[in-house]
Amino acid sequence: MLSEETLAILAKTEIFEGLPYDELRQLGRFAFELTAGADDMILAEGVPGDALYVVLEGRLQVALLKSKPGQPARRYSDVSLNELKPHDCFGEYSLFDRQPASASVVARERCRLIKLTRANFDQFLADKDGVARSIYHNLLRILIRRLRKKDQELDLTLDYD
Repeated sequence: MLSEETLAILAKTEIFEGLPYDELRQLGRFAFELTAGADDMILAEGVPGDALYVVLEGRLQVALLKSKPGQPARRYSDVSLNELKPHDCFGEYSLFDRQPASASVVARERCRLIKLTRANFDQFLADKDGVARSIYHNLLRILIRRLRKKDQELDLTLDYD
């Protein structure tokens, strides 16, 4: 069960935007808080994910790593995809596609996170069509914004002006 302080932080996150506070309080019964130290790997590329995470404190790096622990290098270097900060979420793909993580997420400093497993997420939303619609709408906005940002980063057009 999440504290009132933590629920107040969740109320300010984009993924839970627009949810009534009593619904957030119910969600708090399905989620739990965890702490990660600097350089802790929260998600590993290629490993099945099973949870959504929300950053409460700290910064994390989303990356395609040069190599996985104990394996030879697969890339010339790490490929940084995104930096996560408080109020950001990650792991959301696992709520939908049940595929291995497409990237690794590593804490860059001590972090406080909320973890909501897929099973608990599904159980929470079982009879809450309006809440589910709101959360899915928010997730879609987040994912579209990330895609647009990547489109802009990858747009290598030549500007002759």
